[in-house]
Amino acid sequence: MPASCKICGSTNLDLKHNRIRDGAKEVDCNVWRCIDCEIVFLDMDIDEHQLLDYYKDGHFRDSYLPDIKDAESKKAEKFYSLKQPLQESRLNSLRDLFKEDMEVLDVGCATAGFLNLLKDLVGRVKGIELYRPHVEYARENLGLDVEMKNINDIAEEKFDVICTFQVMEHVAKPVYFLSQIYKRLKDNGLLIIEVPNIDDPLISLYDVTPYKDFYFMKPHLFYYSETSIASLLKKIGFNSVQFRSFQHYGLMNHLCWSLTGETSTATKVGGGGMSFPSKYSDSPALEAIMPFFEETNKKYKTMLEEQRKTDTLLVIARK
Repeated sequence: MPASCKICGSTNLDLKHNRIRDGAKEVDCNVWRCIDCEIVFLDMDIDEHQLLDYYKDGHFRDSYLPDIKDAESKKAEKFYSLKQPLQESRLNSLRDLFKEDMEVLDVGCATAGFLNLLKDLVGRVKGIELYRPHVEYARENLGLDVEMKNINDIAEEKFDVICTFQVMEHVAKPVYFLSQIYKRLKDNGLLIIEVPNIDDPLISLYDVTPYKDFYFMKPHLFYYSETSIASLLKKIGFNSVQFRSFQHYGLMNHLCWSLTGETSTATKVGGGGMSFPSKYSDSPALEAIMPFFEETNKKYKTMLEEQRKTDTLLVIARK
């Protein structure tokens, strides 16, 4: 058991789970929840230099699903096309926050799919990313200003908005990371964070043990709730913190996990819709039934968002 919480220092800890995913295998590792600040974290020692190399060299891809790993490791353009539907949904959820004169930085931008959608809506976009093939793709194929740097490596120029999508859970020192972002925000600037939600319905509502074995993974060092991330941001100095719930995975994904203890092949990458095996794709009966499934799926995701029991947290913090 760790001596104390890695964020607030409290010794008031509760065991959340005892298994994590490391590539294709499951390994023993305690997952602790701080009762005082609600942060959830892996009980493992972290070498920051090794962690940096882990991302620069692309080794973290081994911890994801085989088809996602394959798409990432072969060609950056495959990763880009795979993720664009998600980037479009992300922008639709946040579009109202951007104005045409804004300067925007995306920290951990991958192939810069979000910035490519955003570039014509704002004054300037810039990205930083540690994985070289993604940096090169964004620069050479999209013509975007993307550098292979960490947040503390870039000059302290100021931005109106800084985004970081699915990055915070990988960061070994969240307080330092957020303080570096804070320095690079203009007064009244916005920080937009997207992270996996520890109140994911498969954990908080359905308590699916095989999903927990899958959900907690070696690259994800910290897990956040609305309470824990708001506390962290206010500790840094942000004046206001708001949330927008977003449910990515759909009803079929949840049914598969709840009934079989694993995801279906159809939902591994996309996840959000109602998909069936391709051998049924030309069925007139299925074509007639699909509108019902699609409408049900839409209502299900909306209800989870209304109850704030979603797989994804969108956080908007103002300096």
